[in-house]
Parts: sequence; C-alpha cells; structure tokens
Amino acid sequence: DDELGEISHTITTLYWKLRHSEEEKERIKRQLTQNAAHELKTPVASIHGYLESIMTHPEMDDKTRQRFMERCYAQSERMTKLLHDMSTLTKLDEIEQNRTKSNKKDRSEEIDVAAVVRSVADELTLQLTEQNIAVKTDMPDSIMLHADHSLVYSIFRNLFDNSIAYSGATRITIRAKALPVDNASERAYEFLFMDNGVG
Repeated sequence: DDELGEISHTITTLYWKLRHSEEEKERIKRQLTQNAAHELKTPVASIHGYLESIMTHPEMDDKTRQRFMERCYAQSERMTKLLHDMSTLTKLDEIEQNRTKSNKKDRSEEIDVAAVVRSVADELTLQLTEQNIAVKTDMPDSIMLHADHSLVYSIFRNLFDNSIAYSGATRITIRAKALPVDNASERAYEFLFMDNGVG
C-alpha cells in the first residue's frame, strides 16, 4: 500500500492486458483459419464430384459434360477467392510482425490510395459489368498516405471481390474523409466501403 505497490499494480495490470490481447489475437486467428478450411471443403468436394462423374461416365453427352465443367470452373473461382482472402490475412499478420522487428525492411511508401481504388475498379470492370454493379466513389481525386501499396491493394481488392461474388449488390460505394490530427505534418483518413447487397 505505497508508491511501489501502485507501480507494481500498474505493471501487473498492463501485463495481463497484453497477455489477454495476444490470446484474443490467437483465438481470432484460429477461428479464421478454421472458417477458411471449412469454406474450402465445399468447392473442393464439388469439383471432385463433377470430375468423378465425367470420368466414370464416358458416355455422358457433350451438353452435360460442358455444364459440369462450367460448374467446376465456377467452384475453382470461388476457391481462388477464398485463398486470396487467406493470403490477405497472412499478409496483414506479416505486416504487423514486421512493425515489431527493426531489422525488417519497411515496405511503406507514399502512395495515392484514391488511385489504388480506381485501379482495382478498372481491373474488375468486366466482372462488375457482368453483375450489373455500379461503382460510386466519394473521395478526393488524390489521397497521398504513407502505407504499404501491396497491402492497401489487397484490402480493396478483397472488398470488391467479396461484393461481386457474394453480396448480390447492384451498387458499391466507397467514401473517404479526412480526419482531424494533432500534428500538422500527419494525415489520417477514414474509408467506408459498402454495397446494397445482403452483405
């Protein structure tokens, strides 16, 4: 019950908070991995079933075989997106680990996030057109921030891919607004990505 006791209590409290935070991070990572593995089982089983049907029924008519192959392709596309999601999570974890290791090379640089968003939308023009999805952006023409280009690209690409593949949306909206900062040399933005689909 003195100054040393107060310091000890503060240190102990911080330690338990840190430990709890690390345990929670590991729990979330395990859950995400389990979910991804579960999601991958469905397209793998579908592809296996269709290919098995094609191989064991050589007399199958061309129309049915073509339909089965198209379904295999659709499932492989789904699997590719799931693997891309997993890759994004891994990359996020690597970036976080790199921040704590001074001997790791910092891959961040001055990038135009607005240009990255436009680039992703341009790359997906065909898929967006096929799904009749309109894209609306409400952001400055240029948003220069210090960030990892690959990671920022992966985040927005992941969001677009998910909206196109799963939401059934007809409109995607991306907004960005500047946030107040204490230091005049710093910049901070809040980004909002939403669609009018089921989520």
